[in-house]
Amino acid sequence: MFVISIDLGYGWVKGCNSEGKEICIPSFVGSGHERRIADELNQEVDELDNIHVVIDGKHYFVGELAKRESLDKTYTLDTYKISHPMTKILLATVAAMLASREPQDTHIVTGLPYGDFDYQKDEMEDFLTHFYSAVQFISGPHRSKTKKIQFKKHSILPQAAGALIPRKNNNVMSSEYLEGVIDVGYKTCDVVAFETRGKSTFLRTDLCDTIDMATSNVYELLQKTIRAQIGCRLDVSQIESAIIKQYIIYRGKKHSIKDEINQAKQAIAKTIIDLVRSKWRDNTDLMEHIYLIGGGVLLLEDTLKEIHPETIIVENPQLANAAGYFKIISAQYDISTYEAETEKPLNLGNMKFCIA
Repeated sequence: MFVISIDLGYGWVKGCNSEGKEICIPSFVGSGHERRIADELNQEVDELDNIHVVIDGKHYFVGELAKRESLDKTYTLDTYKISHPMTKILLATVAAMLASREPQDTHIVTGLPYGDFDYQKDEMEDFLTHFYSAVQFISGPHRSKTKKIQFKKHSILPQAAGALIPRKNNNVMSSEYLEGVIDVGYKTCDVVAFETRGKSTFLRTDLCDTIDMATSNVYELLQKTIRAQIGCRLDVSQIESAIIKQYIIYRGKKHSIKDEINQAKQAIAKTIIDLVRSKWRDNTDLMEHIYLIGGGVLLLEDTLKEIHPETIIVENPQLANAAGYFKIISAQYDISTYEAETEKPLNLGNMKFCIA
């Protein structure tokens, strides 16, 4: 069984597979069109930032290419993004890029925000069970190839919890302690906690939640500040670029926004800390470690680390969920009686993570 793990984030789609391949692209989709001049000039049409696909007879630019060249580029912040047409395009494209070289049965694992897990899990299961798509690559790393995507098995895990479960399973502890995870994404921030007693680790569901405060709030705050101070309107991709450069060019004049960026980052990070502490209460100070994961950590880490003296930023935090999902499911295939084992749901605390 070939395992594909995909984290369908609001800002970025991340994934990895049984061959050790990793992918991370912006969650943008837009209408595609012929790019003959680019092809003739050979402008890196085989690169990851030039993904042009045909799905169900329609042309789409995906990821960086959509941000750069689609007039109708879009991303969604809908809570029910499963039903958004863009979700199918992103899942089909990334799954096709992660598909095995040779045709074989595929087990896909993905996740949902902790706060949405219970009431969106069934809809996601139905979506993955009946998923089928033929993806033709016009440009990008799989240029001129067509992949047919459907899944033999699927698993759905809660975000943040999925990133730490493998870490806990790989380390048998004898002491009793509490640890937390803060997963900072684009739209939401997932907060979970684990308690270890002897050799057993379980999820503290009373200390888990999804917070509607994350990277997008930094962008929104910056957009308003720049509009008020300089007078120009910037979209999401322009804000991202401005944060990297720490300045913008408007009407031929260079405007430094370094201070505004730092102020926005600190304001949102401190709000996240306050919201996390309101959920964890006094347990925050009783935790042995707090792990920071998610792409938003790369933007907010300086202030977020103030929440606890033993705050750990995991390696490659943006890929942490996808990598965690993959480790959980791939470990199931080390069991000789895999089929019998997967007839039962994985249990963690009061939550059930079904493998179908």
